[in-house]
Amino acid sequence: MTASLEVNLGGNLAFVSVIVPMFNEEHRVPAILNALWEQSYPRSLFEILAIDNGSTDQTYKICKKFTYPNLKVLREL
Repeated sequence: MTASLEVNLGGNLAFVSVIVPMFNEEHRVPAILNALWEQSYPRSLFEILAIDNGSTDQTYKICKKFTYPNLKVLREL
């Protein structure tokens, strides 16, 4: 994936914001966030914005337990 992106961008990779809207996803949160963290794009060039859209389960609390430096957890009330 990285090689083709470098060619398309003239050798420079862009900074990417991955926006993940969530609603009552407590059972999926670990798989989603871990998959994003483990993908092949350079970690210094992306951020993950996990946005809890007013869940009534533990989605927000579970997201907050992750300590990835490029993860921002937001909550819509």
